[in-house]
Amino acid sequence: AEEREDLKRLYQLMKRLGEGSGLDPLREIFGNYVRESGLEAVKKVSGDKEATENMANKSRMFVNALLSVHDLYAGILREAFESDPGFNKALDHACKEYMNNNAICVSPETNAARLLANYCDALLKKGNANTRVAGAAGASSEDNLEQQLSQVICVFRYLKDQDIFQEAYWRFLARRLVNEQSVSSHGEETMISKLKEVSGVDFTSRLTRMFTDITMSREMAEQFKEPGKAELAYDFDMKVLNTGSWPFKVPDTKLKLPSELDRAVDQYTEFYQGKHNGRRLNWLWQYSKAEIKMFFPKATGPAAKAGYLFQVSTYQLAILLLFNADSGPGTGYDSEDGPTLTFEQIVTATELSKEAVAGELEVFCKARVFNSSADNK
Repeated sequence: AEEREDLKRLYQLMKRLGEGSGLDPLREIFGNYVRESGLEAVKKVSGDKEATENMANKSRMFVNALLSVHDLYAGILREAFESDPGFNKALDHACKEYMNNNAICVSPETNAARLLANYCDALLKKGNANTRVAGAAGASSEDNLEQQLSQVICVFRYLKDQDIFQEAYWRFLARRLVNEQSVSSHGEETMISKLKEVSGVDFTSRLTRMFTDITMSREMAEQFKEPGKAELAYDFDMKVLNTGSWPFKVPDTKLKLPSELDRAVDQYTEFYQGKHNGRRLNWLWQYSKAEIKMFFPKATGPAAKAGYLFQVSTYQLAILLLFNADSGPGTGYDSEDGPTLTFEQIVTATELSKEAVAGELEVFCKARVFNSSADNK
């Protein structure tokens, strides 16, 4: 019933009996109660199907359930049991039990370490304001974020599979940096600093090198865009990442670049090798994206003149540019219905695998960018 004053008096009385007959039984009762309370809190979350239908909600509610139990009994430990080391040990043991083995952590995908990494990614990624809850009145958003990151570290200390969290966190961070999705650089630096305290330099040094790569890439991009160096009709941004520090691999899928993009790649490669002779660039097109303005033959209203601005992958860009009159192998570029290409023409022109082309075309057809027909597979 959280009667802290009564618990404090009980603790002081049992303390007079000594460790064996007095405090040890009370510590065991306390630890067992914390463990059962934690298991019950997680079980309640696991039963809320609507709230846990996606990974973001599940990880948020899972971590909040873990922390609510830990914070409650850590407070009782301080106020009623005078931060007694034996009770602290009982609390730690109970937290390790209910945080790692519970009603949600029943598969590798819902391992506590993976769920915590997902939660941390949501905290540090743009567009997840519902995950970053308000803190103390008058506190800044940065202060509130730092408080939540401290809570992440609190849970991390109890994880049995800390290496799984580290691997997942590394991959999430790589995506945030490459896609420029971090909510703030201060938040990222704060989290790395906190991880350094508990994980050591070996893990965090790789994360630090990733930030160095991003900073150097930004400087290189500014130099490349200086007048007289890049002669492009569009904005072209690139990031040069050292192979050993990032979780990305050279794609197995081939891609024949559109001529418009091929020119930019050639120019940047020449520029980069002029500064770093002997280094080779491997282009990771599966992680790249583009913004493209599209016009449809039968569009009416404002869209007919203004067009549509799409954000697409590089594979999708290569396919879309085939439907331009100057670069595509199809027919009907001057017709009212627009150009027509066959599936085989697209595969041949892009040199992508049939599976990759089929996947991208399915996306376009669902979005009603393309029309498909049985006669034109």
